[in-house]
Amino acid sequence: MLEYDEYAYYEKALEISHEIIDSVEKSTNQTILWRLLYVRGCAYHKLGETDLACKDWKLAVEYGYKEDEEEKQKRKERCADF
Repeated sequence: MLEYDEYAYYEKALEISHEIIDSVEKSTNQTILWRLLYVRGCAYHKLGETDLACKDWKLAVEYGYKEDEEEKQKRKERCADF
């Protein structure tokens, strides 16, 4: 279980990431978008929001994120519909 301060840190990171991703989606810089989606997915995962994490990781891959084999295996274990 995350400590309170760590939980608040991830909550704030998610809040900021929503604003940034909304802005970047309107631009043409897909590299920034997939990086932000991947990081936001990691924050969701830390908070126990597996469904939201999986959605962001899936979008990151669709926008160009290249997973290594270890990452791909971990994601397949966590995300049933991926």
